[in-house]
Amino acid sequence: WDDAVRLLFQESGGVLRHLFEKSLDPVLLLGGARIVDCNRAALEFMDASAKEQLIGQNLASFSPDQQPDGRLSPVKEEEILRNVLVEKVARLEWLLRSLKGRQLWIIVSLIVIPISGRDITYMRWADISAQKRTEEALITSRLQLAEAMDLAQIVYWQFDPATEEFIFNDDFYAFYGTSAEREGGYRMRWEEYLARFVPVEDRSL
Repeated sequence: WDDAVRLLFQESGGVLRHLFEKSLDPVLLLGGARIVDCNRAALEFMDASAKEQLIGQNLASFSPDQQPDGRLSPVKEEEILRNVLVEKVARLEWLLRSLKGRQLWIIVSLIVIPISGRDITYMRWADISAQKRTEEALITSRLQLAEAMDLAQIVYWQFDPATEEFIFNDDFYAFYGTSAEREGGYRMRWEEYLARFVPVEDRSL
């Protein structure tokens, strides 16, 4: 694979090597499923001090046993690499662990480059760890708020503009002497809410 990588850089007139080495994003080259080269950004991202710590490994080598969707990392990686050889490009989210155990969320971009009878896969990582932590914190905050309101028996509702529906909790229904089961669930369109809970004389307000 060393000859294939060398030829790849030569045929681009040095442009690809410059992009590879100077990229601020981690960039790696795959021969089959194995890493055959990587740039300095990839080493720093993975808490590695030398290329030898990454070369010869595959993506699943630096991943938890399972991805967040429940699929085994080696099985999912094998399917992705098999598909990318057909489609020639791919883009996906992936969960990594650095050599120091840091959890890293990335977007993986893959491009297959045929060279000297072989396929080299150009792989670039974009770090989205901060975004994922923010999303997880927001979900946790919403769950905690919902639990607190349930414990405090607070009548609560919110409007979902995407579906144009109101979302109610059990205490809302209890306040009106009914239940989510009786009303058909926790979601309700504006017209239904008016018809069921707002007196006729107040509907024009």
